[in-house]
Amino acid sequence: MSENKNAKAIKTDSAEGKSEKKNKGKKNIHAGHRQRVYDAISKDPLMETFSEVETLEFLLYSMYPRRDTNALAHLLLERFGSMVGIFSASADDLMKLSGISQRTAMFLKSFPAIARKSQLLRVKSKSIKDMNSALDYIKLHFDYCYTEVMYVMCLDVKNRLLGVDCVTAKGTPTSNVISVPAIVESALHHHASKVILAHNHPTGIVIPSIEDINTTDLLIDTLAALDVVLVDHLIFTGDSQYLSFFNSGLIRMLYQNFDCIHKTNMSSFLFVEKERKLSSGIEYIFDMETATIVKKSEFDAYVTGRIE
Repeated sequence: MSENKNAKAIKTDSAEGKSEKKNKGKKNIHAGHRQRVYDAISKDPLMETFSEVETLEFLLYSMYPRRDTNALAHLLLERFGSMVGIFSASADDLMKLSGISQRTAMFLKSFPAIARKSQLLRVKSKSIKDMNSALDYIKLHFDYCYTEVMYVMCLDVKNRLLGVDCVTAKGTPTSNVISVPAIVESALHHHASKVILAHNHPTGIVIPSIEDINTTDLLIDTLAALDVVLVDHLIFTGDSQYLSFFNSGLIRMLYQNFDCIHKTNMSSFLFVEKERKLSSGIEYIFDMETATIVKKSEFDAYVTGRIE
């Protein structure tokens, strides 16, 4: 009996030894994976050839120095649909996913904010001296912003940037309560000659609401008493669409109404402002005869149809 046990033991040891040799002979397909990713990024710094899952996998390297993050990246994308969905999710929702700690959740939440701040500093460092660059700068404030917020941009008489302040009294994904005193305080603090109001519609609907138009009208009246011109009110969405009250003609209508009521000539600034437009997006035009806002690319066809 003892000899049989010894024979079995020798046979088992021999089998395990063969198995170890066999495994050692196998090539680990994951070996050097991270180095290959780093090499790929050195050749493609903008990561244009990277898929969404590959980009997220690399991002998670910072949180998991030794863990395979590919599976976790797939899990996150399956749960939240896209990187945008991941970044816009709450920390609590992220932590409900197996493998996501509070530390990782906070990292994912902070990453877009850090990228946004970097962009703002980069653009501002180029010295904003004209209306075009000012508009491009304010647009960056709404990147990765998933609740409705409002900013006021203060400019001097030559359209040079004096400061940008958040003037949102209360923001939710679908509504915004504007603090008129905060806008006035910002204009006075920066000694502004002109201001641009800007807010976002996270719902993706760029058309201004009645409240948007009425608030703009109220601010024209309020700021005029301080000898400050409200040059524009901009509405941004998360998909690169925008509406400019100036370019659409809404500002013209509101200032002409103001001049009629107060017997002033505030609308004269409209004729000295240089033509301007944002670097990207879809423009709209306000048809004063029908009080309708139409895409610029469709305006001619709209007018033709209205006349017919």
